[in-house]
Amino acid sequence: MGTSASSKGPGSGVAFDPPWLDDTGGFESSAPTSKPVDPLKKPDQKDTPLAQPIVTPPARFLQARTCMGKYATQKTGREGFQKAAGHYSKTGMGGASRLAHRMRHSTATGAKLAHFLTSTSSRQDVAVKAWVKDIMDRKLTGQNLIDAIVQQVAPSAGSREEESCADSMARALSEFLEKNPDAELLNLDVVNIREITERFLANEACHRLTNDVCQILESGKISLKESLTLLNEMREYLRADLSVQVINLWKSSANPSQSELNRVLKTAIQRTFEVYEGEI
Repeated sequence: MGTSASSKGPGSGVAFDPPWLDDTGGFESSAPTSKPVDPLKKPDQKDTPLAQPIVTPPARFLQARTCMGKYATQKTGREGFQKAAGHYSKTGMGGASRLAHRMRHSTATGAKLAHFLTSTSSRQDVAVKAWVKDIMDRKLTGQNLIDAIVQQVAPSAGSREEESCADSMARALSEFLEKNPDAELLNLDVVNIREITERFLANEACHRLTNDVCQILESGKISLKESLTLLNEMREYLRADLSVQVINLWKSSANPSQSELNRVLKTAIQRTFEVYEGEI
């Protein structure tokens, strides 16, 4: 939505991961794994690379787009969405583990956001404490405060991944404030921070699905109002399903580091889409 022409999505016969992805944002990269990632595994413990084709298969998104079309036009609801997401993960992206690896910039950014919000609340980091003081001196609130947080956590250099993360972050923070108008973004507890992180991750996952297999939403076959309703519905499905995984993984560490949070979010993505794959 919001573009003059719908994206056709990536085609077949290309690499699952674009070559420029590891140059985006300076986040570390590792090979996708063949089994669920231990969210608290030590950084020096290496994952086993997947023994799967590097090049995407023909008609990789056909089944996902077919199911998404039925979801949009026949109103197949949550079950229809899960089947579309399952086909997207299994065939379109080469499996849930590879999909989680493809979203590594998103999970790294989500972890950075969660860690930053934790730091602004605790005021223990000297640099963050100085940043908070500057924000308070300037009396920034509402959208201005959201913009300042996004600029601090996810400044964009113009890449698609960075712009997507910035948009998803701003949306997540705005949605949280709409639901909790009295909340202070610079003084949140772990439950609030986890909710914002879940919303961010759901927005990112929804963005990937929309870009790759949701051309039906901009085809003219359904109204703009229906398209927006379906987009919001998909985000809520994703947030609810991701939340189950994030809560279970996050609580395993009382005070996770940023790298541990990154592994938590990658594992949450993988396990969520493994569930979707089980629905097809």
